[in-house]
Amino acid sequence: MAKVGFQFEVLRKDEASHRVYGWFSIARDKAGKTLVDKQGDVIEVADLEDAAAEFVKEWRQGGEQHQGGAPNKLIASIVLSREVQNAMGIPAGILPEGWFGAFEVGKDAFAKLAKGELLMFSIEGEAETEDVEVAA
Repeated sequence: MAKVGFQFEVLRKDEASHRVYGWFSIARDKAGKTLVDKQGDVIEVADLEDAAAEFVKEWRQGGEQHQGGAPNKLIASIVLSREVQNAMGIPAGILPEGWFGAFEVGKDAFAKLAKGELLMFSIEGEAETEDVEVAA
């Protein structure tokens, strides 16, 4: 198994509660095109659902830049697959297919977020990788 990490932009920061919201991982963009992450990796929506479920069941914590302990607590998690979006009445092309959620972070981490020093979520995991071809 390879250790993998994904980083996505923080969308909302709530200073009073130290809650931080955003996309944890995106498998397909709004148009349905497969997303290639900064490490050159892709993840299928079904695999993302499995990974998100495992994370919620087993870990529920996040760290900083994939380093050290994981003091930040998961407080929200949903994989917005096309099927889930359809069930919610969200038309195709509005949202990407991906994992959205929130963490409640400690005082030090929130201070770094507020200063713009931390701009993305840092979630680690393990994955079996395989070579695939992605259509351009």
